[in-house]
Amino acid sequence: MPRSVYVEPQGLTSQNSALKWVGWLFFLFALFPAVSIIPLPIQTDTQPNALLVAALVFLVGRRVPLPLPVWGLFVLFTGALVMFMTGGVTIDGMRSLVGYTTVFIVAAATLVLAASDIRLSDKLLDYSVYIWAFVGAVQLFLWPPFMTFLVTASRISVERGVASLSNEPSLYATTMVFFIILYFMRGRERSFPVFLCIVQIILFSQSALGILFVLMMLGLYALLRFSAPTAIIAVMALLAILFALFTYGGELLAGTRIGGLLTTLKEAPQRILLLDQSVSTRVASIFYSLKGAVDNDFVPHGFDAWKEYSFSQDMIYKGVFSSDSRIDRIMSGYGSALFEMGWVGLIIPILITIGVVKSMWQDNRSRAISFLLVVHLLLLTPVPLSFPLLGLLIGEIFSQTVAKSGTGPVLSERTA
Repeated sequence: MPRSVYVEPQGLTSQNSALKWVGWLFFLFALFPAVSIIPLPIQTDTQPNALLVAALVFLVGRRVPLPLPVWGLFVLFTGALVMFMTGGVTIDGMRSLVGYTTVFIVAAATLVLAASDIRLSDKLLDYSVYIWAFVGAVQLFLWPPFMTFLVTASRISVERGVASLSNEPSLYATTMVFFIILYFMRGRERSFPVFLCIVQIILFSQSALGILFVLMMLGLYALLRFSAPTAIIAVMALLAILFALFTYGGELLAGTRIGGLLTTLKEAPQRILLLDQSVSTRVASIFYSLKGAVDNDFVPHGFDAWKEYSFSQDMIYKGVFSSDSRIDRIMSGYGSALFEMGWVGLIIPILITIGVVKSMWQDNRSRAISFLLVVHLLLLTPVPLSFPLLGLLIGEIFSQTVAKSGTGPVLSERTA
């Protein structure tokens, strides 16, 4: 995001001081989405803390202009609610409904707070990165169970990386990627906290997916930052590092998950989907969900058709994906929206694109394209719609469009 657009929050009047503290709590819960405060009858990776506080902000918010594209999230939520009520109450349906509710309410709450000059501050974002890094470092070097009691379903093993305050290493890495995106929006992609985020992805989480995103972002940054000759040299150096890692990484990182993946890629790359269950499950979930949307002509499947459909696809692609893969839930943000909601699910990628074009395109097209590429690819991966950082990101994007235009439909008539 252009540096001239984002404004660090200044002072707050006594009239919105209470909303200030509610907003601070909201941002804190959004930045630590897996930390459990309220015991839930259903075990879930992403906790509803940010959603509950966001709902409070939404209900008591001031008269706030809400950008028209964001109302598309309300349409998506309404469609999901109707589908849930007409299709019968099920656990899968409840999970999905919470996701569509979260992405709308969290985005709207971010805009309500921004209207009162209450934003996610650089200081809170920085300290959150430091806390994630501290917990991850202690888990990696001293005591793996450190602070895991704060997470309801911590899934770690000796051959994988640590999870810090998340449920598993891959979600830990995904959280750090979202943080890097937020820093990029603020023009702080060269700051020390971003370096810490990269360290946590590569060394702490050891997530293959997270490392791929780091490499992609470094390549895009080199193309954006440097002039043509220097950029070419930087990209070639990155490719050389990748080649060396591909050639010798299996031996150097033997006994780790990354080392095992590199060995498989080197010795039998065509069998990676058969030999690695985790990779197979994620790729199959993305492929099945997008294929299911196309097969059904983007007509909604609903919330309870996934298991039957994925099982039928497993029979078709039995020799492509691992037979040990169990895809009980759709492990793709965009995939779940398109499979469950059909063409209505296109609202999310479309409104993100509209927001970025309005807020970034005129100032720097290259940054806007790079931003869209990273965000859209990230949301194809296992990012649940209930992940509050997604709604927060959308709210942050459109708070900049509001700052530029100052227009939008009224969200609420009530005052804080």
